[in-house]
Amino acid sequence: MKFKLPISVFIMALGLSLTVLAQSKNTSGASTLPKPRPVESTQEWKPHVGLLGGISTPDGSGNSSGAFGIDVGYQYYIPFSLGAEYIHSDVDNGATTDSRDSLMVKGSYNFGGENAFLSKTYAAVALGVVFTPDGTAVAAAPILGFDYPLKDGEKSKDYFSVGASTRYTFVGNNETDTFSLLGAVKYWY
Repeated sequence: MKFKLPISVFIMALGLSLTVLAQSKNTSGASTLPKPRPVESTQEWKPHVGLLGGISTPDGSGNSSGAFGIDVGYQYYIPFSLGAEYIHSDVDNGATTDSRDSLMVKGSYNFGGENAFLSKTYAAVALGVVFTPDGTAVAAAPILGFDYPLKDGEKSKDYFSVGASTRYTFVGNNETDTFSLLGAVKYWY
């Protein structure tokens, strides 16, 4: 079986993230895996809207192309988030290039702790539909990503963040699966 670069990168990223899960506490005592609890204040809801942009690589012999979209979401129960994404891309399956629009619901687990980078990372699963010229297909995608806040000052609220995510989208109806690497700019309310 031939291993493709996108699948190899995703498996490597997933393997590296498992070392994060194995660590229960860092040196200061704050857990990387926060204890689930209800949201207690409006700031903990963390609603956001964001713009996504990057590349999408089809599984097979096609060429990579640009992808862009919109992401919205909120944290309904710490450390879990719920959101939705719309992403548009062109998919080259080696024979033809078709436009593809996906609309997915995303459930995320937000890591915590005091590590500056790990506390801003998340793992997610997205489920939804993909619209192609040939019809509609169901899709699922495991996602790994991060959102790093941009601070205006030490005591100011973090309204904007920059980040990135990687995903492998499994698409039904014999449509081409894709690997995507997307950058994100988000506004947090």
